[in-house]
Amino acid sequence: MSRKISMIMLSLLAVVALCGTASAGSTIFGGITAPMGDMGDAYDTGYHAGIDLHLPIVPMIFSAGPTAIYSMMDMTDTDESAGYLELLGTASFTFPMGPRVIGGAGWTIPVQEPDIPSVDLEGEFTFVVGTGWKFLLLDARAMWHQMGDSNFVTLSVGLGF
Repeated sequence: MSRKISMIMLSLLAVVALCGTASAGSTIFGGITAPMGDMGDAYDTGYHAGIDLHLPIVPMIFSAGPTAIYSMMDMTDTDESAGYLELLGTASFTFPMGPRVIGGAGWTIPVQEPDIPSVDLEGEFTFVVGTGWKFLLLDARAMWHQMGDSNFVTLSVGLGF
């Protein structure tokens, strides 16, 4: 009986260790980008991909680091597309059992941009807030992005390593 308890305890310890490494570190993610407000009138829903390079500040609870996200959206009623590269500094606070709060700020650079007067072609200050869930190496998140006068929401799934 004690051998069975030892194996259960060792298994639980392994799960906790994996959760700890997943709460901070690099994550590759991707998903859908949904423009809102005036941006929603000009763009259709698109897609994005990104990477987090977070370092643990308080292990298993708080991490911070750079994040890069590339979003691509098609223009409504045209064949043109617009691409944006977000270069952000983000932080993540993880609650016990996996839910977390994400926030950050940085700069968004139009990579492939049709002529739209509401977006500065030199780039825009951007801030993000969101929530997510990390379990083992799986990362799911929803984030709201404010880019100048435009905003959009991203829904992502990723893998940490």
